[in-house]
Amino acid sequence: MIRAICLNPAIDRTYYIDGFEAGDKYKNNHPRECAGGKGVNVAKVCGQLGEPAAIYGFVGGAAGKRVRGEMERCCRSVRLVEIEGQTRTTINVIDRRRRRETEILEAGPQVTGRQVDALLGLLEKDLCRGDIVVCSGISIAGAPRDIYVRISRMCRSVGAVCVLDANGESMRDAAEGQYYLCKPNQNELAELCGVAPTTDPELLCRMARQVLPGRFSWIMVSMGDLGGLLVSGTECCLARVPEVPVMSTIGSGDACVAGFCVGLAQGLAPRRAFVLGMACGVVNSMCDGVACVTREQVYGLLDQITLSDPE
Repeated sequence: MIRAICLNPAIDRTYYIDGFEAGDKYKNNHPRECAGGKGVNVAKVCGQLGEPAAIYGFVGGAAGKRVRGEMERCCRSVRLVEIEGQTRTTINVIDRRRRRETEILEAGPQVTGRQVDALLGLLEKDLCRGDIVVCSGISIAGAPRDIYVRISRMCRSVGAVCVLDANGESMRDAAEGQYYLCKPNQNELAELCGVAPTTDPELLCRMARQVLPGRFSWIMVSMGDLGGLLVSGTECCLARVPEVPVMSTIGSGDACVAGFCVGLAQGLAPRRAFVLGMACGVVNSMCDGVACVTREQVYGLLDQITLSDPE
């Protein structure tokens, strides 16, 4: 089973405002709202592909009840620990005319050590050999800094696969763990390596190999409309994606991760799982929702994604 970790879920509120400028007034907007957070998005896309996942995290207040309700409709198992405080809200402003996206991210509530132990206990009880556990997104106040490291060790102890999709402080805190896959975008990979961002596939491949040893078996680098890279110690393949009308890229990286994990769960080799993941990312970008794909669109795109050697 695919088990998505979302320590700090959110209610995603998205506004579509062409020509958005800070300081101006925008009236009569009708935002779209849904449960969000990277792990939540992964779980949603898994379900949309016919591979319902389990979701783990912390929720609180009325917003937390909404997250729980949405997850109960799309997940096979909902393991959300109730906490005090209010599940956070994320505000996205999409300017389609200028192709700009503005995100305002709340910090979210705080958890106790006992609540963390409860969540890790649920995961440890559920974990089985061959499971795929996705550690996604930012942590939550009160959680130990090495929580993803603990989860990665838990996975290794039972023969489960652990995937990491985090950035910034959460990525640095996860550094001592060992993961099957890490999915940074091109800018996050540059930050990991301490160098300037680049879109050059050869340079990105070399950068990925700098951070592989002892930590990751594979690195999947998302590159927006330029496609993506899948890198191991011996392989590097570049995926080119078709041009499509882009509505929003928010959630596309999460869709990539979900597609890759669904591919692994169905027995696909990493390269074929990579193609499935890239197709999910492309389809999500064509939708005005977040974590929104259909099997028909995804599988219809597979033949339009080409793999090549960038080196």
